[in-house]
Amino acid sequence: MKRGRGSALTRVLGGGACLALSLACAGTSAFAEPASRGEPAVVDSFDNAAMDYWRAAALMQPALSLEEFQFIEFAEGPLLALPPRIFSTRPLMARWLLLERPMLNALATGAEKTHCLFDPPTDYPMVEELFSMCVRPLTLRGLAVAKAAEFVENERLAATIYVNLLRMADHIHEDLSWAHARSAMNVLQQVLVDLEGFCSREPPTRAVQILSNYFADLDRPRFPVGDYLRKESERYADWLEIDIREAPAKLERLYGEAVLMPAVDKLVTLERDEQRERLRGWVAEYRKLCQQLANVMAQPYERALPLLEKADEQLDKWRADPAAPGVNPLLPLLVPELTGLYERFLLAEAQWTMAEIAVMAAAYKDFTQVWPASLEELQRFSERSFASDPFSGRPLLYALHRGQPRVSCRAPREMARRPDLVTSLDFHERQEEDRVNLEAIVGPREEEEAVHRLPPDAPVAR
Repeated sequence: MKRGRGSALTRVLGGGACLALSLACAGTSAFAEPASRGEPAVVDSFDNAAMDYWRAAALMQPALSLEEFQFIEFAEGPLLALPPRIFSTRPLMARWLLLERPMLNALATGAEKTHCLFDPPTDYPMVEELFSMCVRPLTLRGLAVAKAAEFVENERLAATIYVNLLRMADHIHEDLSWAHARSAMNVLQQVLVDLEGFCSREPPTRAVQILSNYFADLDRPRFPVGDYLRKESERYADWLEIDIREAPAKLERLYGEAVLMPAVDKLVTLERDEQRERLRGWVAEYRKLCQQLANVMAQPYERALPLLEKADEQLDKWRADPAAPGVNPLLPLLVPELTGLYERFLLAEAQWTMAEIAVMAAAYKDFTQVWPASLEELQRFSERSFASDPFSGRPLLYALHRGQPRVSCRAPREMARRPDLVTSLDFHERQEEDRVNLEAIVGPREEEEAVHRLPPDAPVAR
């Protein structure tokens, strides 16, 4: 199985810093366009889930001792590849994690809300950094608490945490920005990895119901990549046209440390009216190209891929010589690498469906005491049809591997080989990985003899 584990985070954020950022980034009224592409909704700070997610990040327990700092390091690193049984050798860590009630309550409050808006970015790198300070640590802490909850046989709490993290992933890219979409896809993939292990351990009925009820209410698609390209191009274009006097300075920020800045060079020598006319022409061409590319991305993969590869070839030529005569300098600057981005969004779409199938397979096993033999059998049981593989338009691949479910999408070979991407779920393989990883830390004899639960007086978050 190919899966992304992510790098360990060693920075411990103080609650005050996160809370200050939450007030700055999510505390004011703003307009948000729902992912359903409906009319924009007015979101104030009380109805904005972003405020609750920042609050949840602020309420995470900080490290008040060297031991607690080591708890956080372990939760954000080795624990990602280990099953809950590891807490048999770290009961104090499990007890510490299960005290995260305030964080879990804030996360749940945000997950129940309809809209989420992190203010539209004006300085993209800064906003993305602020955003990662909230969502990534919150996801990793939530997953660690879920494993601790499963260890003390509170699988319902673990399932609830998984659902709330998935709702957060669905929330945070509501503004259809690239930065937030990347964060949402990373959250989804990390939760998917833990869901694979959770479902392979055959959770009890109530926990399975919590997960299956969540997936029953999902609309499709979750990541319409063409909509993101349209929205991002509109955001950049509007930002550049707001004040023509600031356009050269804004372009310099977009170029960063680049030596060549042809868009700036071509503007600064012009008079104000000429600058406005030149910039408007560039922006109009940029908008038009992005609309055309978004329409291409809405086509089936086999049709869209060669067109996007051809567009990437042209963009690469422009990036190699952005100052060439006749080249609109905004195109190599603002249009992203299309093929990889398009395929990553399709993979995220497939991952939602893989997670749904894994959950429904666990529900089937809980009800019948056997794993479903085919996807058709699982669909009859669940009385729903699963979304098609976005890469092929056909059903996802499902089979029993050594008696346990294996589900995968038909991602390109290059993607399937990447260790940082999840293109398949395999319950048997996951259990073997968990066993090997656990024995590598605690040893087989110690793991067998460990008591797999906390003392009766251990606190359990509800």
